[in-house]
Amino acid sequence: MSDFKLTIAPPLKPSEIPSEESILAAGRSILDSIPTWKRGKTFHKNSVQTFSRSKATGDGANWHVRVSEHGPEDATFDEFWSKLGNDKAINEKECVILFLLLDFVSNILREIVSIPIDLADDPELAKLEEKGVKGRYTSVERLQEVEGGKVSWHMATSSTPGGSIPTFVAEGSIDGQIANDVPHFIKWFHKVRSAAPVSPEAVAPQEETLLDGQTTSGIAHDETLNDVVEAASGAVGPDPSGGVLPA
Repeated sequence: MSDFKLTIAPPLKPSEIPSEESILAAGRSILDSIPTWKRGKTFHKNSVQTFSRSKATGDGANWHVRVSEHGPEDATFDEFWSKLGNDKAINEKECVILFLLLDFVSNILREIVSIPIDLADDPELAKLEEKGVKGRYTSVERLQEVEGGKVSWHMATSSTPGGSIPTFVAEGSIDGQIANDVPHFIKWFHKVRSAAPVSPEAVAPQEETLLDGQTTSGIAHDETLNDVVEAASGAVGPDPSGGVLPA
């Protein structure tokens, strides 16, 4: 059994990336331990609850998590996954180079694990990185469809902004920053959704009367998501939450 654990210290080299099973197991270990963490503040009219855990052996920084629940008016389960799962590397353009592992646990529970990768030993890949001070973070997210068609969203992260920012300053602001990511994401998603052209699948079927009096109606097409493992390249280090969203 692997002893791999999610940590930012030190970042892994590409040759050191463990198996998918080990990465996912480490992510679930973090999520499953959240009930034992210290309860923190709530934000945005008590809609986002935070928790934290002090740095343990092998950790490069403390752990922080935000927990929120969302109705269909915010986004559906599939809509959340379309942006946080399928397009995460595209939608979070300003994060350090990460290895993203997405797991389809079931139709109603999916997970995303991000780990920092050090490309210094690979000249070709290192060229993809922009110069400057780089922050580091590792994170694990869980989307779960719960009672009433709502979506539970957990995001746990351990991070450092890099540079000369004192640790106590960064730590003191992380809960608020990761909590702010929730309304920022919802606002951004609604903007994207309202601007998207209506696809034929999204239009209500229109019945058409034939010469013999029979009717026909449109047929909606289901799309199946595919499990993916991909490396994402980005820019100078993110804010400590690791939750940078596109403008």
